[in-house]
Amino acid sequence: MLLLSALAHPAALVAQSIEPYRPPPIELEPKRALTITGVSVFVTSWLPNAGFGLVLSFGGAESDLLGLMQIPVVGPIIGMAVLDWQDGWVIFQASVLLTQCAGLALWITGLALPGPEEQPVVIAPVASPELVGVAVRGSF
Repeated sequence: MLLLSALAHPAALVAQSIEPYRPPPIELEPKRALTITGVSVFVTSWLPNAGFGLVLSFGGAESDLLGLMQIPVVGPIIGMAVLDWQDGWVIFQASVLLTQCAGLALWITGLALPGPEEQPVVIAPVASPELVGVAVRGSF
C-alpha cells in the first residue's frame, strides 16, 4: 500500500550531491613508525641467520664459532670469517649484516625521537564493595 501511494503522488526529484565516504586518515607518529619498522627489519633478518647458526653448531660443523652466528650484527661477520664456502655465502652474509644494521639504526632512531605528549603513569589504589586492587593509567 505504501508503494502504491508513492507511485500515485510522485515527489519532485531533487538532485543532491552526495559526497563519497572518506575514512579519516591514519596518523602514525614518526616515533612509533620508525620503532616498529626497525624492529621488524632487524628481527626478520636476524632470526634466519640465528637459526642457521644454531643448526650448524649442533650439526658437528668444522668450527665452534658457528654458534656465535646467533649474535645479532656480529654473527654475519663471524660467518663471513669462519665459513670459507662460495662467493654467494659472503654476499648473503654481507646483505644480512647490512639489513641488521639498517634495522638497528631505525630502531634506535625511533627510540631516540621525542614522542607525543607522554602522560605520566599514575598508579592509584582502587577499593569498592566488589573490587580491591590497583589502577594504572597513562602511557607506557
